[in-house]
Amino acid sequence: MENEIGVRGKYAYSFPELGSVEIIKDPLIIVENDKIVSIGPYDQTKSSLAGHDIVGDKDADVLIPGLINTHTHAAMTLFRGIADDLPLMEWLEKYIWPMESHLTPDDIFHGARLAVLEMLRSGTTTANSMYWHPEKEAQAFVELGMRAIVGYPILHPIAEYKRDDMFVVKWHQSHNDLIRVALQPHAPYTVTNETYQVMHELLLEYNEKFEVPVLFHTHLAETKHEMEAIRNFAQEMDFQISEEITTPTQYLDSLGVLDQYTVAAHCVHTSKKDVETLRSRKVGVSINLVSNLKLASGIPPLVEYVSNNVKTSLGTDGASSNNRLDLFETTRLIALLYKGLHYSPTLLPISEAMYLATAGGANVLHMNNVGQLKEGFKADIVSLSLKTIEMQPIYHEKSALSHLVYIGERSHVKNVIVNGSLVIENTLPTKVAIDEILDSFKRTSTSLFERI
Repeated sequence: MENEIGVRGKYAYSFPELGSVEIIKDPLIIVENDKIVSIGPYDQTKSSLAGHDIVGDKDADVLIPGLINTHTHAAMTLFRGIADDLPLMEWLEKYIWPMESHLTPDDIFHGARLAVLEMLRSGTTTANSMYWHPEKEAQAFVELGMRAIVGYPILHPIAEYKRDDMFVVKWHQSHNDLIRVALQPHAPYTVTNETYQVMHELLLEYNEKFEVPVLFHTHLAETKHEMEAIRNFAQEMDFQISEEITTPTQYLDSLGVLDQYTVAAHCVHTSKKDVETLRSRKVGVSINLVSNLKLASGIPPLVEYVSNNVKTSLGTDGASSNNRLDLFETTRLIALLYKGLHYSPTLLPISEAMYLATAGGANVLHMNNVGQLKEGFKADIVSLSLKTIEMQPIYHEKSALSHLVYIGERSHVKNVIVNGSLVIENTLPTKVAIDEILDSFKRTSTSLFERI
């Protein structure tokens, strides 16, 4: 049997529902093939350990489900630090889109490999990525062993919609369900009403055929003036938008494309009616707080989403607008910022913040077998070392849980298992050497910069 692993730690934490936490002291997780087949205290599960390779320090590791990044652009590592301190539309129109016109498929592959390595080493085991040449991103995710959703971005006039059944058939649920596919209309200010509707009709067609759904991934309500940008785009493309529509969420809802399969990135500027629309349509929202702060787009109403039962999760956005792909940083920031904004230290407590980064992400991405440490679930497991100065003291399981959110960062990630495979061991990738990834990325980025 492949991938027979026994994962040990001091404590194991899982966050199956918003506000809940399951804690196991002295845990042992038995992994066989790609699944967790047993989990519990060591004394109760050790009888199943024979023949399994041991991973983790029973006295100094904390075990959690892999983090889930519900919105990013993996290969945008290629543009990290090139265009900073700019508003979104200037950043896109004057810098990012012109630079992206020089990208090659090989550039995408090497840019995505660096992103995958960065995410894995910071405890992220699943990412939902929107970027060019998604087959190259998929190859990068597969090579390093990370779970991902990929798809072709559509935006006028750079990339018009073209149906590609072969891509979907080849990649959706491929590599033992490591890779899935999303249809990816970029945003309502770059995609026509007709294209949104045609793509959504295709989505429903696909989802009558596949065992797990193809998703509909789009940017939505990212900036304060997005509705004005949508109307300007509609005028340019010669289609009409009713004057009664006043928000981007209302606009997409009027097209009939908001539903349970939609992953809406950002949702910074939404009205009370919009929040109810997102809830009733079962839309999954991806909060990308660090990117929103850097681009000065605003602060998404996360508390309103959570309190109104909107499906909510966390994303990093791309490395050119964050500039880190570290979900621990995002989790800590949301746990702090909203307390201060609302003058309430009880908002978004540890268990809720970690839910959004794990099981909440799985819920948004329709992955009903990841995001928890649970028998029968895919073995996506992260261990963090408690043997650091800042992680002290550890009086009991609640101390270590607090440290996860308020101290934990990528430097604490020790081992990462995805789909039952140990892909990070003692901070190092097991499938591709770091030096090889860095050297190939340096050659690629140098060549790209010379072309730009």
